[in-house]
Amino acid sequence: MALLRDSAPTTERIDSIAGALLLDSLATEAARVRIDFTQYAVAYYVHDGEDHSSLAAILGYASALAQRGQASQRLDVRMTGGLLAAASEDLATILDQRFLHTGGTPREVFAAYAADHGRAAVVLDADTGVGPDRVLHLGSASGGGRNKDPDNPHSCWPGARSAFLTACRTARFMKA
Repeated sequence: MALLRDSAPTTERIDSIAGALLLDSLATEAARVRIDFTQYAVAYYVHDGEDHSSLAAILGYASALAQRGQASQRLDVRMTGGLLAAASEDLATILDQRFLHTGGTPREVFAAYAADHGRAAVVLDADTGVGPDRVLHLGSASGGGRNKDPDNPHSCWPGARSAFLTACRTARFMKA
């Protein structure tokens, strides 16, 4: 998704068959991440990637893409934009219920998630005027998200989330 954000697709590019397929793919991935957080809660506490590619930093961009898709003139793009919006809302609900407890909107939950992981939340939205070249810098509830204190539930373990989820998924496939 970071590569997509960096390419700054225009509304015309999203308002196409390729845009519909893209939004559908993002909705599928958002649903997978939601399942990961539901089944492997420890994944929340592992900080991943760099600011520009971190899940915590990029989720707001997915929501903004969903809004753009829902405003499309094409029926297929509106439908997949709705799927991405629903998947993003489900993910925000899980993040809020299990970890953040903000009681806020999906945008507020994703901003809190970014802040909790010491990330800059990327938002692309017409009403805020913030785009892919600007970020909202948020403070961190975990002291910058870079500590490695094992007693701190918000410790930073680079790469551990991916390794943990890969191991869990591999074990699931090997049982079959």
